[in-house]
Amino acid sequence: MAKIKTEAVPLLAPLSSTDGEKHAEYRRRRDDLIYERVPIGGEAPYLADGWKISKKLKRQIRLSRAKAIDRQFEDHVWKVFYRMGYDDLNKGYTFTISYKAADGTYREKQVDVYAKDNETVIVGECKACEDYRPRSLSKDIAEFAGLKKQFADAIRAHYGRDFKPKILWFFFTNKVLWSNADKNKATAEQIKIMTEREIDYFSQLAEHLGRATRFQFLAEYLGGQKYQN
Repeated sequence: MAKIKTEAVPLLAPLSSTDGEKHAEYRRRRDDLIYERVPIGGEAPYLADGWKISKKLKRQIRLSRAKAIDRQFEDHVWKVFYRMGYDDLNKGYTFTISYKAADGTYREKQVDVYAKDNETVIVGECKACEDYRPRSLSKDIAEFAGLKKQFADAIRAHYGRDFKPKILWFFFTNKVLWSNADKNKATAEQIKIMTEREIDYFSQLAEHLGRATRFQFLAEYLGGQKYQN
């Protein structure tokens, strides 16, 4: 659900745009573990909660544990677009798109995956299950579709009037058994679906072809629209 803000905020933030920022983000997302530092003697509650001691320092203990399945999946999708060479990518897990609502208030919505090149923008939500099972996405699709115009306006306002991208809207899912009703609803709202099968395919392709993979990806998902590059 979108959060209400009392004043204008950055429209797209935080972003990783430089090579250094994107590489640092890639290194964090490549690691399957998350880390926490606590003072020596304060580790007991963490160990009881499933953390493990990673390293003992002079005054602190570095703890680690595996990322949750949804976080691992977000990282997996993000790394695909990183390897494709997109210019701007969302940074961290608190990336939001901010917009002005009809009532004049400023609102922001967290977005899982954001990627931008010279002509296209990818905006996507990630949904993951531990095991294959049906999962209703009707409400998520409706909320996402209802914000497409506001998101598009925010993106264009951020980059300026001269930037007129083709915006591709995605639901990335892992081990979700889609119902026909949800598939039809996504199609009707022009939201594209990528399951773990397609994501793994493009991930493997990007490991070998790098940036060239982007053009095959766009040829697949632009639906016949022209892509200048």
